[in-house]
Amino acid sequence: MRLISLALLAVTTTACGNDSAPPPPPVVADPPSIYVAKVKNILVGLAPSDAEIAAVTADPTALGGLVDGWMTLPEYQQKMMVFFELAFQQTQISEADFVDLVPPRGLGVGRSVPLLVQNVRESFARTVLELEAEGRPLTDAFSTDRLMMTPALMELYAFMDTRHVDDAAAITDAFQKANPGLKITLETAQGPIPIAQTLDPTNANYMHWYAPGLPATTYNDPTCNGMDPIVFGSNALFLHALLYGEIPPHPGTTNPCPQHVGVVGTAQVTDADFTAWKMVTVRQPAAGEARTTFYDLPSLRTATELVVGTRHLGFFSTPAFFANWPTNQSNQMRVTLNQALIVSTGAAIDGTDSTSPSTTPGLDATHAAPGTACFTCHQLLDPTRSILSSTYSWFYYPQSDTTLLAQPGLFAFQSVIAPMQTIDDFAHQLASHPLVPAGWVQKLCYYVNSAPCDPTATGDKNGEVIAVSRRDHLCAALNNRLGFVDICQLDITYQSSRMPSTIAQIVSGLPSDGYGRGATIPVLPNQPTLFYRAGLENICEAVATMVVDGKANPNQPGAKQWSSSQPDAAIADFVAIIMAMSSSDARAAPATTVLKSHFTAAVATGASPTDSLRSTFIAACLAPSFIGIGM
Repeated sequence: MRLISLALLAVTTTACGNDSAPPPPPVVADPPSIYVAKVKNILVGLAPSDAEIAAVTADPTALGGLVDGWMTLPEYQQKMMVFFELAFQQTQISEADFVDLVPPRGLGVGRSVPLLVQNVRESFARTVLELEAEGRPLTDAFSTDRLMMTPALMELYAFMDTRHVDDAAAITDAFQKANPGLKITLETAQGPIPIAQTLDPTNANYMHWYAPGLPATTYNDPTCNGMDPIVFGSNALFLHALLYGEIPPHPGTTNPCPQHVGVVGTAQVTDADFTAWKMVTVRQPAAGEARTTFYDLPSLRTATELVVGTRHLGFFSTPAFFANWPTNQSNQMRVTLNQALIVSTGAAIDGTDSTSPSTTPGLDATHAAPGTACFTCHQLLDPTRSILSSTYSWFYYPQSDTTLLAQPGLFAFQSVIAPMQTIDDFAHQLASHPLVPAGWVQKLCYYVNSAPCDPTATGDKNGEVIAVSRRDHLCAALNNRLGFVDICQLDITYQSSRMPSTIAQIVSGLPSDGYGRGATIPVLPNQPTLFYRAGLENICEAVATMVVDGKANPNQPGAKQWSSSQPDAAIADFVAIIMAMSSSDARAAPATTVLKSHFTAAVATGASPTDSLRSTFIAACLAPSFIGIGM
């Protein structure tokens, strides 16, 4: 299944034949200047060139070749990564969502934790892009045990595997059990400690970690300040937090000292540990084989395998998916299961499915009576979710309840009924389900058109769909058309050491795609509200100061620059680059005239040439063809 073939279908199809229905009214096709601009914007966030428009005007089939070329650009990878993050529901998570996965206090308060969470969000989307580059079908993403990971993300998987949290929230710490009485030491005064000694159980410096600047850490309790060394017990959670720059709870001179954010330099992970992406095979250990050591960062930086006891495969067993759709003693995997079905097929268990299995293993006794209001859903939901509850605890660790282990369940959904013995069987059923192709075409339709596609008559039913350019489309267009590096500050690997800009603060409130619990249709804010219009105007104004007679910015070395001493050349670029209207586009000449008049009128009021051209840029930036999808 080629992603781009489906995307083009979603973009360019306006009506499909239906022999049994009366013919729809004639559809007036958009010219290439319209649809080529839309396709290129969706794929790479760039405006089309005159040559590209001319090629498709001469031969409409030339669009396929252009698309193949656009797919080789780095901008394509950036935009499709966002699409896959959304489509596989790996977004909408923050540090707070990990408390359910890593009880009792989540990932800790280390300075580097936000970078780790971003790695979690991006991992599976990067995996899908890598599988696509290898020529693998999209459905491989439902069952893959190879994941794009950084050393930091490998550490998280291995750390979580070191602890076990059962259905009753009882925690078993394998590191603590293996090291009774061990003390972990953070210190600065002794000087640098070779990591090989820190990791060697036979060395006197075993579990002694060098943390530059440790005495500078400040607490609300002054009796905790200036301690060097800091010593605490052998706890995997504390050791994990230490790696990311937290000073874990420890005894003070008079009172216990709470967890605390360390100063810059106390983290053991490096910046490169969050950006060194590689394909890693995640597998369970063979008989007698040791699992991956989570705190051995040097080994993680070179490893291409991760050996853990927890089974991880496909999109539905990533920490991002679990954090997004947590379960509990009451829900018992039903939400997780339903969201996995939605991602895979675009459909949910909602009481309308006529599938009727002859047996219902795992059916909740409360909903077991046929004919009751809930039975229709639970006869499908409970047997199917049982494979998840027989694999994972309510905290997504290996299931240890013998009753649940013996109850793998039955896949029963939308006319497919099949036994399941392992979580791998579940992944296979998702990948082979007959609703997958149509479900994924619809995901692309929503992403591309901000509206669904009708299987029989999209153009007749929906008409010309025009919607606001939501956050991810807008920021990609600003970056890629104007040469910025993450102007919206969405990637904290670039921006973690900088204060949020005005643009970043505005962007955080702009509409963005998302999924609600149990919803098969994404949340797509599409209306040009006054708040959206005001936000866009402020963003365009901020950008104008950067690109028109702007000062050199070392953080944006490739940003475009226009001079107010050459307004005609600048306005020509505004029309072609910002408004995405090539010179052959019938709209280009009128747009140019309007912008030139705007500049002239501004100068006539006494405004400086700089302010006048910046105002002209803002007018182009607010044009519907830039801030809208479908123009």
